[in-house]
Amino acid sequence: MAKKTSSRKKARQVYDDLPWYLKAIQAADDVARFGANAATLGYADDIAGYLNGNGGDAERLLTADAIDRAGAAALAAETIGTMAPMGGLVNSPMSATRIIPASWTGGKGIGAQLAALGADGLTLGAVQSPQIDRLRLLGNAQPHGPLLGSWGR
Repeated sequence: MAKKTSSRKKARQVYDDLPWYLKAIQAADDVARFGANAATLGYADDIAGYLNGNGGDAERLLTADAIDRAGAAALAAETIGTMAPMGGLVNSPMSATRIIPASWTGGKGIGAQLAALGADGLTLGAVQSPQIDRLRLLGNAQPHGPLLGSWGR
């Protein structure tokens, strides 16, 4: 849907010049792109580039244009979308929360749960950070891991 642009400002200008109904379609495409990137921990561009033959770099340019069009909403969508994989991890048998004894209650149990969720978040952050760093959306994603881990629970 979106044209490849050499200038980031040009992507926003092209979007601003579209009629309202094409803006709605482009916005839906951008939201789908953010959702796919979040659900795949940032690997959607590489997957789409492989499948369509354009390569991951071409898809990352389209995602960068989408980020420019969406502004701060891109960061919010990416952060919220990352909660889905985190929720899946913390409810799986592979979660660090599974090693906490059920007898731990009160402050001890809450502290242990938060530490385990932070470990889960760091794991996802380590997997996701190389992809997010390519877009420079969150910078280094690893520090955000514990925060996303506690939200995912």
